[in-house]
Amino acid sequence: MDFYLSMLNLLELCDFSRDKILRDVMSYIVSRGPATAYKIANDLNYHFSQVYRKVRRLEKYGLIERSNGHRGDLLASTVRGLIVCYYYNCASQELILNKLRKNLNIDKEHLARFLDVYLEYAKGGAPIDELPIMIFYALYKGTPQELLSPLLPSVIRYIKGNIISQ
Repeated sequence: MDFYLSMLNLLELCDFSRDKILRDVMSYIVSRGPATAYKIANDLNYHFSQVYRKVRRLEKYGLIERSNGHRGDLLASTVRGLIVCYYYNCASQELILNKLRKNLNIDKEHLARFLDVYLEYAKGGAPIDELPIMIFYALYKGTPQELLSPLLPSVIRYIKGNIISQ
């Protein structure tokens, strides 16, 4: 899916709150991935067809991605998947924050505070995608400066680095 999904859309479409197997698969990928669907099914003791169906759903909503697009490929979480997992507590928040901050080099405490406020606000339709998009959206919507100012220098460095490398 190439369009931005709001938190409300993800909550409704993914069915995380009611689907234990889906949460278990996502948790495995975040905590122990990247991994193949076969390994996930084996380790979690679920039937392969159940795991493959859940993997297709997670891919459909942009929560995980395959390394090469083939059936036996390694599955890894996307930023969107990490954020949804953070919201649902399906893996250690410390682990998720470490993975999220890797590209932007953002302080964990500032990132956690931002995510907690943003995800509460996001239920109203804010996009859940790459962190720079979410931070600029929050800025655009008038989120208090004291929440965003510690994050902006890292986001600007990230954007400059991506523009220069292209």
